[in-house]
Amino acid sequence: IPDTEKVSESFLYIQNMGQLRSTGDSATNVKFYANSYPAVYLFNTKISYIFSKMDSAVHNERIDLHFCAPDAYVVPSPFIKADYFHDYRMGDTIFNDVGIWGTVVYPGIYSHTDLVCVSNIKGMKNYLMLKPGANIGNIDWHYSGGASLYIDGNGGLEIRGTLDTLFQGQPKAFQMDSLGNRVDMSWNPDYLITGNHVKFELNGSYDSTKTLYLQFDWGSETVQQESCMFYSSTFGGSDGETVYGMTTDTLGNHYITGETTGQIKFPSATGVHQFALPEHRMFLTKFDPNHKIIWSSYLGGSGSQAGYGVK
Repeated sequence: IPDTEKVSESFLYIQNMGQLRSTGDSATNVKFYANSYPAVYLFNTKISYIFSKMDSAVHNERIDLHFCAPDAYVVPSPFIKADYFHDYRMGDTIFNDVGIWGTVVYPGIYSHTDLVCVSNIKGMKNYLMLKPGANIGNIDWHYSGGASLYIDGNGGLEIRGTLDTLFQGQPKAFQMDSLGNRVDMSWNPDYLITGNHVKFELNGSYDSTKTLYLQFDWGSETVQQESCMFYSSTFGGSDGETVYGMTTDTLGNHYITGETTGQIKFPSATGVHQFALPEHRMFLTKFDPNHKIIWSSYLGGSGSQAGYGVK
């Protein structure tokens, strides 16, 4: 696989050794998954993308990419391993040394064709490897889950859901020369949309005795708009906190609300109302534009409370 880009730590694929539960399908059908945005689940004959957003409630949306009429029984296979692994404990069951992979390959997904799942700093990235004898007309992808398909002004594919939009850039076609150097084609393939099916059209010639690579760079509307981290920190008390709502005012001050069980050492400010409450406590905290706490307080009555929005 002629790929020299560094993989994204946000899109590493975790091998499912039995630790994955409650995915909507039988968990054993999920072969690999990425705890990313969107979350990605690799099955034998489809890939699922899960979007989640939270306001006063949690909203989930699932978009499935089905490989229509694959050539054979396909099983995604790990290819390039990350430098570490995960351990899981599920009740009394322990899963040790669960593999983390930077690249997963669907070998022979269509005749003489492999699909490679990898990533770069922008997010997901896929390759179709059309080996000698491959037929681009055999490749047929079907999107389900309420998604609508559109071609954007740059030849990319938009998979529009209700919570977010997946962007699949226009494929880039290239081959490798005898020295192992990438040689980009003077043309790029096009997407052909029929309903919720996507096929591909090659718009030029290439050396059919060599592998033709089609590269797809992915992203989501949210990822493309918020792909750079400007600030990161920790916040909370001695136990646990969950943030359910946040906003920013016109002066650049930031407000967050949620619930805390960590009254001890929970951030507070002198002169702001503080009192002990049982169980879960609602909190409201204000930060200045430089992310310093201006004030922080508990709110609520005698039972458990949580804040879900700030206006």
